[in-house]
Amino acid sequence: MAAARLFKGVGENKTFFLLLLVWAVAGLVINLCWTQQTLFFAVNKHTALHDPVFNTIMPLWTNLGDGVFFAAACVIFLFVSLRGAFASGIILLSTGLVVQLMKQVIFTGYHRPYEIFKGMGEIAMVEGYHPYLNNSFPSGHTTTAFALMAFLAMVWKRPIWGAILFLAALVTAYSRLYLGQHNFIDVYVGSLLGSIISILVYGWVYRENSVFARAAWKRGLLTRKAADE
Repeated sequence: MAAARLFKGVGENKTFFLLLLVWAVAGLVINLCWTQQTLFFAVNKHTALHDPVFNTIMPLWTNLGDGVFFAAACVIFLFVSLRGAFASGIILLSTGLVVQLMKQVIFTGYHRPYEIFKGMGEIAMVEGYHPYLNNSFPSGHTTTAFALMAFLAMVWKRPIWGAILFLAALVTAYSRLYLGQHNFIDVYVGSLLGSIISILVYGWVYRENSVFARAAWKRGLLTRKAADE
């Protein structure tokens, strides 16, 4: 029962998590069938997409996985729902701590594509975009993007939002390869890691009969003011 309560968020938006399941299986097969070098260059040197339009969109889109963007979402939730603000804040802190632990302590020797594939082929870089060299695993941007989008999917619940939010997160993962910042395995693990953290935090904060289920937590600063008036 306790496990079921923790994973209750999966049932809140079946579309998002069904797509995530498909991605998890497909990504595993892709990782097993091709090398990281092959996968990286397949995306990074896809000349049909490396054009001025995508070179403008991708550096902007990748910011969906920036902690600043997530923090802004937490502030917005503060005005709508204190419970949502608290949950999103915990998710942001948890993803940051877990990713940095993995990058800085556990997988310190895992380098970025620009360092790994140096001399193995020309890496396409978007002009003005700085290539990092170390601390590649997992992708922090992808972890953060999937964590945020999974949380929004569980809160908003509608199937159409589940599909849109999943696509937004997946494009963020794609942008990390497109921009030459990560290998496929980095974004794959990051996507699952961020989603799992969101599911667990949502299950804890949004469980029935918890302190967070009280009316005061469900209101935000704006709705609280309206209720007081």
